[in-house]
Amino acid sequence: MKVSTEGRVALHYPFAPALVEAARDALVTMARIQFAAGAREVVSLHHEPLRLRHVGEVERLRAAPFAALDHTVFSAHQMGGCAMGRSPAHAVTNEDGRVFGAQNVWVMDGSLFPTSLGVNPQLTIYALAKVLAERLHAAG
Repeated sequence: MKVSTEGRVALHYPFAPALVEAARDALVTMARIQFAAGAREVVSLHHEPLRLRHVGEVERLRAAPFAALDHTVFSAHQMGGCAMGRSPAHAVTNEDGRVFGAQNVWVMDGSLFPTSLGVNPQLTIYALAKVLAERLHAAG
């Protein structure tokens, strides 16, 4: 991360070669699954999309560009990772979202969920954050 003289923040997050290889493998596998499920066409999320019309074309995904700004990379509704519980042996935070073994560190987002909810978590995360923020405020 760099901050320009104008105060703008620029992030530089290069893709490691192992990540690019794994992503290409995943794209090929997902395209194969889509054709096996009956897809007539698979369109990649590249900024210049590849249009695959049969399973014999999926290997084209391996040669497609995969650098910053070549391909849309996103992830939706990430949850889990900072389990909430009563003991540091089984959880990252207590029931108030306070991280075990750390002072003044709280988690108040979807990472407290044990797993994905299977639906858009927006309102649930808002409610959880509101309750935990109120507890934190009340504790002073």
